Amino acid sequence: MLKNDFGNITIYLNRKYSIILSKIRIATYTANHISITVQSKEIQLLSIDNTPVYLGSMENNIFHGKGTLYNDEGRPKYEGTFQKGKFISGKVFGYYDNGEILYEIEYEEDIKKHGIMYKRSEIDHKIPYYFNGKFVGNHISDGITMEFHNNHAIKYEGSIQNEEYQGYGILYNSNGSVRYRGDFGQGEKINGELFGKDGYYFIGIFSNGLPCTGDVKNLSNHFVQNFTGSIVNGKPHTGEGLVFNRDQDGYDRHQHEVQDEIDYFEEEQYYREQEEWQQEQINQSSREEYERWDEYIKAKWNNGNIKEYEDKEINKRVYIYTNSQKKK
Repeated sequence: MLKNDFGNITIYLNRKYSIILSKIRIATYTANHISITVQSKEIQLLSIDNTPVYLGSMENNIFHGKGTLYNDEGRPKYEGTFQKGKFISGKVFGYYDNGEILYEIEYEEDIKKHGIMYKRSEIDHKIPYYFNGKFVGNHISDGITMEFHNNHAIKYEGSIQNEEYQGYGILYNSNGSVRYRGDFGQGEKINGELFGKDGYYFIGIFSNGLPCTGDVKNLSNHFVQNFTGSIVNGKPHTGEGLVFNRDQDGYDRHQHEVQDEIDYFEEEQYYREQEEWQQEQINQSSREEYERWDEYIKAKWNNGNIKEYEDKEINKRVYIYTNSQKKK
């Protein structure tokens, strides 16, 4: 199962925590271990036992101005502008044990603007990043991102635009198996492979997020069983399988066929309902736990005109004011 296996990475993404550790590290050494070398008029090098700790501008032996703060292994950790010992803007780096770059976060005036988290190079990935894109708050709004189920298994990895799935991506079930792999448009599946229970498989074009035209294996529902072949406009077209004949009440296939619609993809509809339920829980939790929040709904703009998506929880996002959490 693919899981969030980042360990303590989130701790080290906390810049304040990491800089405090650096200051504690310096304080644990006596003066004969620490050296400050003047590199130029404005550049000084602070070292511990000949290992660089900080290179850049200092004021009264405090990081101030342009500079680079290094980690215990002598690799750049913070690179940018410091103000009285506090990192203000620039880049923050993290590393795997073998020295490869794990993440690179860009800050502007103490706000995350862009970030990249790399997968290990020895693994052959079509998507080489955990995330790579523009931040809005603490999440990626545009670029490559990764989402997780409640059990921390990966739910989605791939491209995102305006907080919607857009471009190539992979959806996973909570047990780690692939559910969909292919292209997305405005949050919906449009062209790719869909995997289901009991060997069900579809590859082709989707309409409104559901299989439309392509090849299918082991399609089973109330109308057909184990159909393998091609479908057109969401219905079996050419192939073999079992078709419903009649039930205990004498209800036969011909009565089925006069119905306006037949739900050929009950399983995929179930997943859509589950996603809407999960988003509803997330939204409602935010509304209940915080005094102040704003609700947004997905929309499209055309020549300055706004058209909102359908009034459903799946299309809504609740943004909270972090300092307004209700007291328990």
